[in-house]
Amino acid sequence: MKKVLYILVFALLGIGSLAWLGYNWLMNDNVKTTKDQSVYVGKNASLETLLDTLNKYQVLISDSSFKRIAKAKKLENPHPGHYIISPSMSNNSMVNMFKAGFQKPVNIVINSDNYLEDIAEKLGGQLYASSDDILEEMKISFGKEASFKIIPNTYEVYWTISPADLCKRLALEAERFWNDSRLKKAKALGLTPHEVVVLASIVEKETAKPDEYNTVAGLYLNRIKKGWRLQSDPTVIYSKKEIEGRDLVIKRVLYKDLKIDSPYNTYQNYGLPPYPIYIPESKVIDAVLKGSNHTYMYMCANPEKIGYHAFATTDKQHNVNKKKYTQWLNRNKIYR
Repeated sequence: MKKVLYILVFALLGIGSLAWLGYNWLMNDNVKTTKDQSVYVGKNASLETLLDTLNKYQVLISDSSFKRIAKAKKLENPHPGHYIISPSMSNNSMVNMFKAGFQKPVNIVINSDNYLEDIAEKLGGQLYASSDDILEEMKISFGKEASFKIIPNTYEVYWTISPADLCKRLALEAERFWNDSRLKKAKALGLTPHEVVVLASIVEKETAKPDEYNTVAGLYLNRIKKGWRLQSDPTVIYSKKEIEGRDLVIKRVLYKDLKIDSPYNTYQNYGLPPYPIYIPESKVIDAVLKGSNHTYMYMCANPEKIGYHAFATTDKQHNVNKKKYTQWLNRNKIYR
């Protein structure tokens, strides 16, 4: 009888030890990082590729214990996504997270840029979708309205968002941006939202100084009101690049360039170009919507304050400013 009792006690102790060990594998901490760690899991991942990913980020204290729990809970194909591994997470909580697909959103940053291809390339580096797939979908969803439908900003999305859903989100954000207040301001200027974005694209290419945005915008608005050509150098540069290649470097606009036959050349055409020459920031759009608060009609790069412009109300004043700038270009041997 005693022998049976001893056997029973040892058996219970063994079972208890295994249960205790199993509980430790399941519930004890198995994360070596001391701060939150982002982990990205691609589509069609297996348990083995997940382990490779976790090892790449040096997350786990024990690979074997994680693998045992993952197999016990039948984690064969973890959901793709961006996950946050927090300090003190257990195998159980990590396995449940990957199995259920409890991913965390990421912040994508869209900056103002020259072309849609540039935007797509940068988004491809921030999301699971490829740059090519994003670009293709943007062309389908937005067409030539891309510069109007994309408002540079920071957006919270899932890393695995599809290109189609991304475009829907951007279109929605653009719709929200054009609220009643902005629409009323555009109407007061006699411009459509599309025309405001076109003008903002010219303004942002004209000056890199935020404190000049409204002054430059106001100058062009003054010209529009008087029925003058905008005569904007950035539109000439854009026209020339569209004809000769986007990689063309132009530091000086020549008189012969002003005669380029293009709907974007505002030296040859009245009014605004048909579409934006740049994808402008929201603050530049708002600078345009603020309207004109001066009587300037002319502008020229200011050699005495690099990066800024010299503004003028009369042609005579402008010619003085233009002569100073031309002399500065020649002194510095900037001929093209």
